[in-house]
Amino acid sequence: MAEFIMKDTVLQKCKPAADETDIVIPAGVTRIAPKAFYKLKTIRTVTIPETVSKIGHSAFELCPDLTVVTIMPPQSPDTGLKHIEYQAFGSCQQLTICKLPETVTKIERWAFSGCTALREMPLPDGLTDVSDHLLSCCESITKAVIPAGMTTVPPQMFSGCINLSEVTVHEGVKEINAEAFKDCKNLHDITLPESLTLISRDAFSGSGIRRLRIPANVSILAHGFRNCAELTEIEFAVFPQKGTKIREHLENILWESPELIEVILRGNQVPQDFCDFLDWMEKERHSDEEELPKDDDRPWHEALIDMLEADDYILILDTISGVSMQLYRVIGNEYERSYEMNNARFGKTTPYDRWKDTFKWMMDNDQALRAYRYENGKLTEIRELSKQVYDPRVYDGCVNAVILRNEFGLEPKDEKVKADFAASLAKAEKFMQTLLYACYADDRSAILERARTASKTALNEKFEYFGTPLTFCAKHDFLEGFKAIAERGGDITKQIVGGTVSPIGEALAHSPAITLYIAQEHPEAFDAHHKNWNQCYELARCSDTRVWDILFCRWGADGMEAMYFTYLLDQSNVNLTMIRYLIEHGADFLRINSDFGCNALEFAQQQYEKYCDESHKAALELLQAAARK
Repeated sequence: MAEFIMKDTVLQKCKPAADETDIVIPAGVTRIAPKAFYKLKTIRTVTIPETVSKIGHSAFELCPDLTVVTIMPPQSPDTGLKHIEYQAFGSCQQLTICKLPETVTKIERWAFSGCTALREMPLPDGLTDVSDHLLSCCESITKAVIPAGMTTVPPQMFSGCINLSEVTVHEGVKEINAEAFKDCKNLHDITLPESLTLISRDAFSGSGIRRLRIPANVSILAHGFRNCAELTEIEFAVFPQKGTKIREHLENILWESPELIEVILRGNQVPQDFCDFLDWMEKERHSDEEELPKDDDRPWHEALIDMLEADDYILILDTISGVSMQLYRVIGNEYERSYEMNNARFGKTTPYDRWKDTFKWMMDNDQALRAYRYENGKLTEIRELSKQVYDPRVYDGCVNAVILRNEFGLEPKDEKVKADFAASLAKAEKFMQTLLYACYADDRSAILERARTASKTALNEKFEYFGTPLTFCAKHDFLEGFKAIAERGGDITKQIVGGTVSPIGEALAHSPAITLYIAQEHPEAFDAHHKNWNQCYELARCSDTRVWDILFCRWGADGMEAMYFTYLLDQSNVNLTMIRYLIEHGADFLRINSDFGCNALEFAQQQYEKYCDESHKAALELLQAAARK
């Protein structure tokens, strides 16, 4: 007979007798505590009494032979299961049956994720609060019904349910969230309710959807139907109207996934304005990049034309760190800022926001700094400008004036603007003679020359929000310059921007050689930045095990297990070298991390189920092999 460890009416732990496979939880238990049955390898069936109202996180997680969970139906409205916490039944790969009572109203993330044998999962009609990954990677589920009480399909709810073929979405559901049906390869048809307003990013990506009717007022976000190889027709109940947000989202999707153009055309009688958009988009995709756009193809917005008072303009457009644009009126060899376009009367809405469809062709979805010259109302020249040459951080407040002088030989017309430009330019030119600028620009010969004679103030000068001489040398991986500045008094511990930018931080991110130099020659810098393993998550950026050896000699293995979680977080590239290092040096992968509520081995399992990639699989196998020793 199983032993139940209780605290009041909460079941804390279950200890089955030898070879006991069928567990009946006694009546009167009101809660099942987190991990009460965690990793029990012998149990096959569990009966949960009606008195249980809550199942704690990971309560039955990783029970490899658990096949049936019976939850007794309530005898009164005041009893019954209401809340299932995250990962409660996660990765129970033999679980085939678990019928929830109608009393359940809340289920947290990953609750049944990875239950690959689960055939059916009827969700109660009263269920209103559901988190992401509820049934992700449940490969045996073939049917699903979204309960009437739910207004959204949560992110990745059915992601990876490769045999899911029939889904009912009740009226009242407003959103299908990110990756909700991702990789549901056998889901060929689904009827969307008229209440729907949003299909989020990658909602159906990789699915087997063949035809789809989109209700009125539905926005589709990025890659909603990416890699849907069988999709042949999308029909809109009401085709999105020009100028609406829904239409903008549709146009953006076609920019990202042009293969959907035919799919949409096949299912709709599209309006002429949309056909015009598609024609324009097709020209954009096949146009010669060296050829100037024609006025007929690239018109200025009528409202903008009406505002212009002269024929000759230069438009400076920066799309590198957002979108900024300034229009200047040319008068002989002088210019003035065109207040007709840039006037503050637009308030927080810039001309670009008002007429972005007009200017989209200037951007080509890239990052660039360009100047467009218009003479007599016609576009005559496009100049690609170097962001490094025209750096707004250096030419603070006067970069456009520098562009207009250098590129077009134009000077400000207004005397005050001319004086302000001269002052800003003088300040920029003075800055460009400093050690700080040489380090910022990675001018290595200038760095070594200026470091020899620089004052201590110059050695530690701060470029507000960006760094110090040592910070920039670390960022550019220039060890010789870093040594020259440090040995003359450069402060390796200096931090700016609230402690977020520092030489040691940039070295960890960009330069293993400088990181090793600091660890060997300036150990006090590490102590100033990090005092133990628990405080140095930035070491995840360092790939040089020699640095780790130095720190291990100083700190030992205590607290080192925290680093597992840092290295297992990365979706694209888990650092397996460092995972091995942690295992070999005794970092405890079975110690519970309070921030994550699990140990490193469990976390590796979660991350592999989440991303299903080779690097997370390899990390999990490393930890599993270590656990078997």
